[in-house]
Amino acid sequence: MLKKVAILDGEIISVIHSDEELDYFTGMDGVKFDEREMYYSVERGWWEAETLSDIKQEKARELDIACRDTILGRFKAIVDGTEYGFSYDMEAQSRFTGTAVLFLANKITDIEWTAYQNGERVRIVLNSGTFDIVSLAALQHQNANIVKYNQLLQQVNNATTKEQVGAIVW
Repeated sequence: MLKKVAILDGEIISVIHSDEELDYFTGMDGVKFDEREMYYSVERGWWEAETLSDIKQEKARELDIACRDTILGRFKAIVDGTEYGFSYDMEAQSRFTGTAVLFLANKITDIEWTAYQNGERVRIVLNSGTFDIVSLAALQHQNANIVKYNQLLQQVNNATTKEQVGAIVW
């Protein structure tokens, strides 16, 4: 992705996003403007890609973060005919494990659980059967995202141009 950059003493000091930002550099002696192939990531900010290998590594990191964030987000499950969203962050995963153990040991017959319906937080009661439905949906959510990650990572590995890598999105 070709971007205009401000260069001072051979170092890139800024990536220019629009013509208006050129005013910021007015009066700074030694600032030159050039066009370079620049890439952006949350972890690294703007950087100049030098090789296809660099771009592939950055894309792999980007996909890894997207996969993790998606898994740790919410998934959907239908409980008693109603679709709910459920959290699958680290705390929720721990609670799923602990609750499953208690159901299996017949220590509990139901549990109140946080869910989301139409964007609103609600509390619902899960019994052993409905908990199994939600737990299976959680596992399927996790697995589907891991499969997607591996498929996209294979596309990155098979890419032969920077443009092919750039076209791969989560």
